[in-house]
Amino acid sequence: METIEELKKPGPWGVGLKWGIIGGIVIVLISYIASMGVDWSDPELLEKSGKRWSQYLGYLILALIIVVAQIEHRNKELGGFMGYGRAVGIATITALGAGICMAIYMFVFFGILHPEFQQLIIENALSKMNDLPSGQEDQVISMMKMTTSPAAMALFTFIGNVFVGLVAGLITGIFTHKVEA
Repeated sequence: METIEELKKPGPWGVGLKWGIIGGIVIVLISYIASMGVDWSDPELLEKSGKRWSQYLGYLILALIIVVAQIEHRNKELGGFMGYGRAVGIATITALGAGICMAIYMFVFFGILHPEFQQLIIENALSKMNDLPSGQEDQVISMMKMTTSPAAMALFTFIGNVFVGLVAGLITGIFTHKVEA
């Protein structure tokens, strides 16, 4: 639990959002560059799209910006000391900032840059469901359209980013927190 003195110190929002937005922009640029020139109509590429190098690089960048935000907040705003809970909190705020950037990008990517992507995902999934009764096919398509819409993809990206940031914060907070002796 945080002490009264710790509660009076500057909040983590400024530093967390600053680094989250910076990191989010970097991750968006990497994702956009990685998607340039890709033929999304190729089912093999579509299948591998969730396991691309840019996605793993994005996770690494998110973890690094979390550490930078934690250290900056601890050293510049809290006098060199920060509790574990505050370290996890700033990590989550940083992930929120990055998640907002990524969600906007995903909405633009699926809604404006590649609106055909949703149909390609549905066609690819349906091609793998050979023994689906015809009555259920319409239900499956309806559900897939809902979960692969630009808004849904943006929402899932935001939630996933915040979750990854929280987990990263739980790990990095072990190393970046520093309590007064």
